Amino acid sequence: MPKRKSKSKSKSSKNYRFSVHVKKSPRKSIKRSNKKARTTPKKSKSKGKMTWFGAVAKARKELNITGFVTINRGKDGVAIYKRAKEIYGK
Repeated sequence: MPKRKSKSKSKSSKNYRFSVHVKKSPRKSIKRSNKKARTTPKKSKSKGKMTWFGAVAKARKELNITGFVTINRGKDGVAIYKRAKEIYGK
């Protein structure tokens, strides 16, 4: 007599197998492609607003500060913070 296969599987194993093969993505109305041809949400990139990290990087470049500097601590850090706050506010 051949061995019977069990028809019942655990819910977690079914869910895992299903989640591995199905890629979840935002709706088409809120997606766009970036320059690397990957789909990204429109909300995050459409405005082109300066991020805080971008503002800090720009401030560091303007002030010619390189290396590790703690933001808003010490002479250089306070200078970076103030300039980044100006850039970010625009």
